[in-house]
Amino acid sequence: MNRPDDEGSAAVEFLMLTLLLLIPIVYLVLAVFTIQGASFAAAGAARDAARVLATTTDPAGATRSVESGVALAFEDFSIGVAPLVTVTCEAAGCDEPGSLVHVTVSARVPLPLLPSFLVERATVPISASSTGVVDRFRER
Repeated sequence: MNRPDDEGSAAVEFLMLTLLLLIPIVYLVLAVFTIQGASFAAAGAARDAARVLATTTDPAGATRSVESGVALAFEDFSIGVAPLVTVTCEAAGCDEPGSLVHVTVSARVPLPLLPSFLVERATVPISASSTGVVDRFRER
């Protein structure tokens, strides 16, 4: 009875399965962590921007602070995108005591490790919102 020589085939099968399964799983984990980091950055930036706008007495300075704070939040998570910040206020205005300031931070986060020609197509939209109440007893 002649049996074919199977010596060493288990190592080759293990190597092939490792490459076929491990690399996509590692990429999936990396992509999920990137998107989650961008979500955390957007949520923190929206919350802080709403607080700044609700407590400020200088609207021009607050706008600069919000823009730099949002950019810093995304830099902290190593997200290389320019987020879009949208601020809306109630009909009374952003500086009326007791009014609500709504801030939305949104961005399109590219998936990691993709060639440059695919980055435009392979993005994940993220968005976070926060609402701040303008202090009723603040000075103008």
